[in-house]
Amino acid sequence: MAAAARRAGVAAETVSQTGEPAPVVLAEADRWAADLLVTGRADPRAASRAYVGTVTRELLEFAEVPVLVVPQPVEE
Repeated sequence: MAAAARRAGVAAETVSQTGEPAPVVLAEADRWAADLLVTGRADPRAASRAYVGTVTRELLEFAEVPVLVVPQPVEE
């Protein structure tokens, strides 16, 4: 993913950590002084926030920076 972003001219790096996902992501965001968090949503048809996953919901609630939630493409 980071390689594709760099090819598109976007500065990006990846990190692999273990632990509870949301707290680990939030700690890494702080460590990197992130400007934005980007996460996915499994069901692209779910317009309601009730269908956002647990990790995404925690990021939305506790992140100190904006969180962009990207839906998975709908397969036809």
